[in-house]
Amino acid sequence: MRGAPSPKKPQEESSKKKPKDTKKKDKKSDTEEENDKPDDDSKNDKVEKKKEEVRASFLAGRSIGWVTTFTILFHEIPHEIGDYAILIQSGVKPFKAKCLQLLTAVGAFAGCVCSLLAEGVDDAITAYILPFTAGGFIYIATVSVIPELLEGATLKQSIWEILALLAGVFMMVLIAQFE
Repeated sequence: MRGAPSPKKPQEESSKKKPKDTKKKDKKSDTEEENDKPDDDSKNDKVEKKKEEVRASFLAGRSIGWVTTFTILFHEIPHEIGDYAILIQSGVKPFKAKCLQLLTAVGAFAGCVCSLLAEGVDDAITAYILPFTAGGFIYIATVSVIPELLEGATLKQSIWEILALLAGVFMMVLIAQFE
């Protein structure tokens, strides 16, 4: 019979409608789904921390301030490109993604201007703020960045990454010695 549907077709159509990984999605808890979403508060906290680091470094001295500013700038360029790519892949239109990236970048410059305006307020505070900001950088490097770099990396790649980190520490020591 030509017009009669075969018994296999309805089963095939029903299997096409259901995704294969429904069991995996059902097992995912609400907390795991919340962890997958980007946390805007944590990004704002990072921006505020960077502003504070730049502010404290300029209060310690102009050369330290400029070194810190350029260090953060060179760190931020690939970071912001990555953020832009994530926004685009998430479905944000390119113009809106650029505006959002610009908005976060303006915050760092505003923090730098505020620190320069508050330069002569109290030099004693600088002696306490700068070690905390340096500690913040060390904490981020050792707790957040290094485990990410070492995850899934070959031994050779891990050694190169650790050597690059040590080279960065060595450059900071050189800058401190010749300041």
